[in-house]
Amino acid sequence: MEGEAAGISPSQQRPLLHVLALPHPLQGHITPLLHFCLELGASYSVAVTFVLTDHILSRMGSRLFSPHIKFMGVADNLPSDHPRQSSFSDSYDAVMGMEASVHMLLRDLSLQNQLPNIIICDTFVAWGHKAAVKFGVPSVAFVTTNVSAFCAMSSTEKLIDSGILPLKTVDGSSKYVDQLISLPGLPPLQPHEIPYSMRMPSSHYRFKFLVEQFSEATKAIAVLVNSISELERNVLQNLEYKVPVFCIGPSLMLGDARTLSSMNGLTTSILPVQEDCLSWLDKQITGSVLYVSFGSITTFTKLQLMELALGLEASEQVFLWVIRPGSFEGLLSDVLPPGFVERTKNKCYIVSWCPQVQVLSHKAVGGFLTHCGWNSILENISLGGLPMICWPDGGEQALNAKVVVDVWKVGLSVAKQDDITVGREEIEHLVRALMQGEGAQQFKCKAAKLRGIVHQAVQETGSSVGNIKKVLEIVRNVRSKSC
Repeated sequence: MEGEAAGISPSQQRPLLHVLALPHPLQGHITPLLHFCLELGASYSVAVTFVLTDHILSRMGSRLFSPHIKFMGVADNLPSDHPRQSSFSDSYDAVMGMEASVHMLLRDLSLQNQLPNIIICDTFVAWGHKAAVKFGVPSVAFVTTNVSAFCAMSSTEKLIDSGILPLKTVDGSSKYVDQLISLPGLPPLQPHEIPYSMRMPSSHYRFKFLVEQFSEATKAIAVLVNSISELERNVLQNLEYKVPVFCIGPSLMLGDARTLSSMNGLTTSILPVQEDCLSWLDKQITGSVLYVSFGSITTFTKLQLMELALGLEASEQVFLWVIRPGSFEGLLSDVLPPGFVERTKNKCYIVSWCPQVQVLSHKAVGGFLTHCGWNSILENISLGGLPMICWPDGGEQALNAKVVVDVWKVGLSVAKQDDITVGREEIEHLVRALMQGEGAQQFKCKAAKLRGIVHQAVQETGSSVGNIKKVLEIVRNVRSKSC
């Protein structure tokens, strides 16, 4: 970089580039892109404008602060009583509603001769690339999941052409016809292991949206994936895409984001956090606690919550359980088994939401029962290095679980009864196997090895840092040609 050649550290330079960042309006998408933008601002002298919906910006409030980022709210043009955050379809409405507002923002910036040098679009903000083309600004696609999921989802049109998609069902039921799906660099996948949107009928809005996402992303000058090259080398080497793909993750471990996360100085949680669980963890034996959390969208039936509670109790394991408001119907006292709270008072701590980064880093935590959202997996292998019980729900989580269990071999998968419910006996068995069984130590050793690979990637000479520099060089070259 120019400043480095003159002996000036990147953080002392005047901004050389102005980035406009467009995250999808869901917490699991906002957080990784924000962490990446923190690194751009703090270490590479990039001016960042981070665009959120007015709704989300008002909920995060003063918790969002960084001297390196300008936060801007735009209208999502939805009714005030729209739920927005409670499901994928709600967030889809919000991101589509943002399009007109962002177009107005870019028009105003154009009139002021202040257009950004680059627009970074979450792949779920598919229209962002169209807007970039319209205003003559290059775009970069930001993928909040891993290369394996990117490989699968970007292959949708090829799978349509080959007749594999849409998936065929058994006599019109919800059961898929048995077939193995082969994708470059990935182990053979069962139909239920490919990302959820790929399993939809071709007429479904999620299927159409998926095709649009990866068609529009080909207009970008680069694709950034929040993953680590060394952990997905085989998929990367076999990836077929029209745009160069770079692993730049985990973004939460990059420079300023890593510092702020460890200090809890920047909070991207939309939900109120209960930090009292950290004091409870301080009183527990090292490695004794199972952390149970299913992310910000997963919902449960009353029957499933009952089975989960009884399975955890039967395991006799100490556990910290996050039961998010909105993840079940009714009152918590009505869905937990009678007497459960009293019987488990010395082994269980229940919170509505927690500071997950601090929990996964805590010495008392020895295992993680997770929905396999990619952010949660990354936070774990980066900070905790814990073996996992994989309980995937939607999105690309089943594929993530496949990677954790069959490729990395650092966890176990749940088996559902009738493809719906995970029984208490299964839960008890998995918890005991992960935390106390013969293979528990082997899981921990392999997970610790993953953690070491992650930490190497984000060092100054690591692959993720090197890829960030490569992408910035591509951006600068495009900028110089347009001047």
